[in-house]
Amino acid sequence: MLFHNDCFESTILLLHDNYLFFLLMQEDARDNLVTSEKKVRELEAQLHDEQLVSANNRKVPSSVHGRLQLLHLIIFYSLYFSC
Repeated sequence: MLFHNDCFESTILLLHDNYLFFLLMQEDARDNLVTSEKKVRELEAQLHDEQLVSANNRKVPSSVHGRLQLLHLIIFYSLYFSC
């Protein structure tokens, strides 16, 4: 059975509209992926910065601890040799 010309044109237009919709959805998904990847890179950079700050904060107490040990040694030797 042959399609009537109007029915055929309507089917072609419907297929074309569906294809355009598919392309738009695909473009939207691609944009969302790019946005997500950009956000991931930003969060990774932020995490790296926070890890550096945390590592630096851990170094300060250890250097303070080392200074306290040195001070204790100085006090100990000064008390020991003063007697």
